[in-house]
Amino acid sequence: MKKIILSLLCIAPAAYAITDDPKSDIFNVYKYLRDSQGNCVTQEPLSKNRCESKTTAVTKNTEAFGYLGHVWGTKARYGYNSRVNADFGGSQDLDLDGVNDSITKYSGPVSTYTAKHYPVAVKSGNYTYFVYSGPFTTDINGGRPSESEIAMATVHTPYSMGDINGSVNSAAGFGKGDSPFGHAYYSSTGTYTLNKARCYFSTTNYLGSFYDPNTPENYYEREYRNHLSNLFDPDGDIQCNRSNALGIYVGKYNHVTKKVSRPVLVHAKYTDDPHDNAVINVDEDNNILIVVAARGPRRGAIMYRTQIAGDIKSFADVTPNNFDYASVLNQTAGKTLFEKNSKQYRGMAYPKLFALPNSGNKYRIIYNVYCKGRYGDQAPVINHISCNRPTGGYQARQLHTAVLKYDAVSRKMVVSNHQTIAAYGGHYAIAKAKGNVISLAFNLHKNAHGDDRINLYHIFSEDGGYNWKYIDRFGNRKALALPLTTISDFTKAEVFKDHDIDYSNSETVITRTYMKDIDVYVEGNSLKKVYILTVKSCDSSTLTACTNGQGYLPTTQLIHSMHRSFFNGVSWSTTKLTDNVDHNYSTGMVSRSLDGKRYDVFYPRTIDSRNNALAGGYVSRVTEYITATSSSKSFLEVNIASRSPYKKDYYKNLCEFNYMRSVLHGSDDIIGIFSGANPYRFEPSTVNNNMAASPLFFLSRSGEIKRLPTYIPSSALEANLELVDGDHYISCKVDL
Repeated sequence: MKKIILSLLCIAPAAYAITDDPKSDIFNVYKYLRDSQGNCVTQEPLSKNRCESKTTAVTKNTEAFGYLGHVWGTKARYGYNSRVNADFGGSQDLDLDGVNDSITKYSGPVSTYTAKHYPVAVKSGNYTYFVYSGPFTTDINGGRPSESEIAMATVHTPYSMGDINGSVNSAAGFGKGDSPFGHAYYSSTGTYTLNKARCYFSTTNYLGSFYDPNTPENYYEREYRNHLSNLFDPDGDIQCNRSNALGIYVGKYNHVTKKVSRPVLVHAKYTDDPHDNAVINVDEDNNILIVVAARGPRRGAIMYRTQIAGDIKSFADVTPNNFDYASVLNQTAGKTLFEKNSKQYRGMAYPKLFALPNSGNKYRIIYNVYCKGRYGDQAPVINHISCNRPTGGYQARQLHTAVLKYDAVSRKMVVSNHQTIAAYGGHYAIAKAKGNVISLAFNLHKNAHGDDRINLYHIFSEDGGYNWKYIDRFGNRKALALPLTTISDFTKAEVFKDHDIDYSNSETVITRTYMKDIDVYVEGNSLKKVYILTVKSCDSSTLTACTNGQGYLPTTQLIHSMHRSFFNGVSWSTTKLTDNVDHNYSTGMVSRSLDGKRYDVFYPRTIDSRNNALAGGYVSRVTEYITATSSSKSFLEVNIASRSPYKKDYYKNLCEFNYMRSVLHGSDDIIGIFSGANPYRFEPSTVNNNMAASPLFFLSRSGEIKRLPTYIPSSALEANLELVDGDHYISCKVDL
């Protein structure tokens, strides 16, 4: 039977049908996972065979040894985001080792990435529950490292990733063995040399280890081609410059004991892309729901729910049957936005998840759906602006919403009340809810180009997302019909405008707006105030990185600034908070006081003289006191780098904090969670020698920072948070 199924898959390689059962869908990414009895979760034949080979599987609901977050590699793929801004000739020697460095726009610690996912932490009763992405150990013939092995593990000598293609690395010293990313060290010359055979996912080992005699050879040939071009397996990075997979973990902090539990692995996703990080929320009966995000047109979203309310040690897979977007969105005769006759639940990317009060445990989810049209999918839909620009080629990210509710009979979440919110090329959004009031802010991707993020729009609902409103220029609240698909629709919801959105206007995109965070002040069940945090690039700048339209790429030019837009109940105002951010992906958070007058913005601060083109910085706070008649700002710099820029010691000891995410319903003792790492200088973690790791931190309103413990003994049900500095399983100095 296996041979027949795989043969059929080969016959129609372009028609990857999406099944009703996500576990039988190769793109829903269950490849790594086993249940607690050791059975492979996936039912897709090739993936199940790989899982059963006992070389690349991990058991869900297992406790981890401590909190170690995920790091996205600094280095970019060949030909893809592989440069600092082009006016530097395509790259720059960032660490002064004599080798020009190409860095990805996603560089930095991404355990709590991204700003478009919310919430990653939520307070319910005496606990704050949170999710993050980190490394994991695959089960080898059913075995796992012993407690003593983990406890006694010592940190490896740090390796500079500046020598990815082979160069002298005097900082590491001689005779230090292999780097964690597959670079053999030669003591005779003091150099590293790329050795693909040592890569965790080398192409040769990838195909050889999983060879199935029942699989036709031409299937492997196609998979090989797709692997090399990153079309089939999302982890296909033969440069070995990034990690290998995402472990989705959950933890909880006890506000009474002031201690944190051991983290629990909920899912292991077959991609190293932190766009697939998870979100979490808790319903009125204290059932915890985790949504592992989708990305692109293939990798699917996956859902887990606690089997015992409030207990994070045992989650059940409650992923819904696939949702048929093709029938919902068939707005043009003879065309759909997705593959013909396919059911496409897989689409829930960048989720915002809110528990609806007094609703019978329903959730409102707001998310993106990727249209087809790129990376080997079906041919683009043309002349349909809600999916692709008229010339085709770019992949739109539509904004959608739906209701989720657990069904005790099917033991799955059920999707209902689906609506398309915004569909004009593409949109990224942030949202926050208080009760049934949901505030949603989003940008627009001009001509469907995902990096050309412009303008700011805001809409809101006061009935849990069933009906939506906008605020006109006189401060009046008016009903809004969805979806938004025309220029006049978006004009109604406009807060500020960077560029015109007309498809006939081919102007170079200069100013860009990246979404960061949002907070709301509600009285009764009515929205009163809104505070939106954004990072702009090239706002009123004439530098080359702006005029050439490449302001979305990493650069050391001084082109970034953090802004806030505030609705005071009558009108909107937008003001700049600081120029001391140096990257579109440097992500801040906002938290307001109970009376709605004080707003604390925590952000990764990098002063202009230390702009290093890497995402992140040192934690700082700007506080705004806003009344009906005035506003004032005060700054608290929690920590500022004392090192000089562009010297080896600076990069050797660099620590970038990033992706500060606000806790939903957080109290003053814990209002945020974030991660930190040295994205330019990695070490393998003690959990997985093939993957670097970063620390995780809690943040209080007063600016106190505490690190989550990286090791918790099995005898301890809970552990204290840490106030430590220095190296602790990672090479990032934490000077707090």
